[in-house]
Amino acid sequence: MIARAADLPLATRHSEPEVAKPTRINPSLVVSFFLSANRASNSLKRHTLEQTVTMVRSRKYKAQDGETFDRSRTEKLLSVFRSLRSFYPRPYLCLFDSLALLHFLAANRVYPSWVFGVQANPFGAHCWVQHQDVILNDTVEHIRTYTPIMNT
Repeated sequence: MIARAADLPLATRHSEPEVAKPTRINPSLVVSFFLSANRASNSLKRHTLEQTVTMVRSRKYKAQDGETFDRSRTEKLLSVFRSLRSFYPRPYLCLFDSLALLHFLAANRVYPSWVFGVQANPFGAHCWVQHQDVILNDTVEHIRTYTPIMNT
């Protein structure tokens, strides 16, 4: 895999989680969440990171049909994802959670970028999901110490 410098705008804001969880979640979104989380888990077990990134990149490229990013709809999907995440029995890991979120959003025709970053001292690697300058599953404060090195 050839890493390329992230060509996204610098993240300046993050998605705000809704204070109140949705009272009713469409059953199809529940199914979509669990299928997406399972797909992410299986992908991380059975494929290399390079294969996984290539698949995500390819899916996003094929889906580019001029559909505009609907921030309100995406916020609702993020709220559903956050509400259901605690029901999937896997500890938090940025790689898994970002991939599961990407699968979930793609199942609902939303295709943000998957960003990978590193920090030097102490060394660390991290990934997150971002659309333009908005971080969807992290905060600006947390990712500001990481230098983006690649995105899908």
